[in-house]
Amino acid sequence: MVPALIQHCVIEVENRVGDSTTSTMGLYRVPASEKDVKDLNDLFLRGKGIPNLKSYDVHTLCGCIKYFLRSLHESLLVGRCFWRDCVVASEISDPVTRQAEIKRIIGELPPPNQDTLAFVILHLQE
Repeated sequence: MVPALIQHCVIEVENRVGDSTTSTMGLYRVPASEKDVKDLNDLFLRGKGIPNLKSYDVHTLCGCIKYFLRSLHESLLVGRCFWRDCVVASEISDPVTRQAEIKRIIGELPPPNQDTLAFVILHLQE
């Protein structure tokens, strides 16, 4: 239940990072052209197939992912209460209790949010 924009942009970013000829300095930190990011986002949202991502710079792809996540009507951690719960859970000193509480909180999210959050976290771990 991960949005296509996230799936395809992440896969393209990971393919390029795996390519030794691609510089990965500043992934998700180096800003891309705002116009290019919005244009790519619009291409996905129009739903007329998947754009040719090879023609976009890796920072534009990362910018598109960030732009999409920022523009969601509700964040992946639906509402401020989930965010607050995560902050409180992260401060639990016992690692077993902390992990159980974080799993409980994530388990309360809607399935699309859980899937997308997991997909993005796995990508960022790479």
